[in-house]
Amino acid sequence: MERGYSLAKKHKVLYEWKINAIKKARLQREKFQLIPHDVLTVGVEVTVYDDCTTITTSVSFKNIKSQMAHQCGELYNSKIGSDVVVEVGDKEFPAHKIILMARSPVLAAMFSHEMIEKKDNKLTIIDISPKIFEKVLEYIYTDEVTHLDDDAHYLLEAADKYQLETLKQMCQNSLSKSLTAENSFYVMTLADRHNAKELLEYVSEFVVINAEEIIETKTFKELEKSKSSLNLMLFKKFTMLNLAKNETKITHSS
Repeated sequence: MERGYSLAKKHKVLYEWKINAIKKARLQREKFQLIPHDVLTVGVEVTVYDDCTTITTSVSFKNIKSQMAHQCGELYNSKIGSDVVVEVGDKEFPAHKIILMARSPVLAAMFSHEMIEKKDNKLTIIDISPKIFEKVLEYIYTDEVTHLDDDAHYLLEAADKYQLETLKQMCQNSLSKSLTAENSFYVMTLADRHNAKELLEYVSEFVVINAEEIIETKTFKELEKSKSSLNLMLFKKFTMLNLAKNETKITHSS
């Protein structure tokens, strides 16, 4: 980003005023010439004597990423100073306990509980895949996730479990952008299960608006066959009823 600006050297300024006095009697006598339409116009001539030097300069400012995020990112990549190991499946992830505890209340509680019992610096997590935990770890250190859209549904679950609210919001945004008639019921179920309120509201509105298309999708038909779901039955009846009402309205209007 470049900024240009001018700096002026200011010296003593001399002003010369030229004022010609007009007497009140003349104004009254020559009213129609000097005050047309009852408007008096006064002109002032000012001459300014000054020496001015203008200097133009331009300075380049860089857009700097958060220094803390940058430094934590370096720690994430180098593993220097790591004092704990997180074991997930068949992989071990060196990490910094203080960073994990500061970022996630759930991890902080797990460290406190398990490490007091085991008296070592290893934490074992069994209900998440190594691939997803690696992305969670990347977010914890850098506030970013590489290719988040590819695993947004799994990351939403992890973000909810470990109370990573910003990551949860990032996942909701990602899933809302990839919403279709085919996956809408799956995303709605996911949002409801993990208390993603904004996503749930968004999907609900999407389903209502696109109900006619949704009941014709392969996913909806498979759900009808695999589950005797009262909700699905009611949803389909609600959709068909709306369609019937719309057709009736069109018929009456013609």
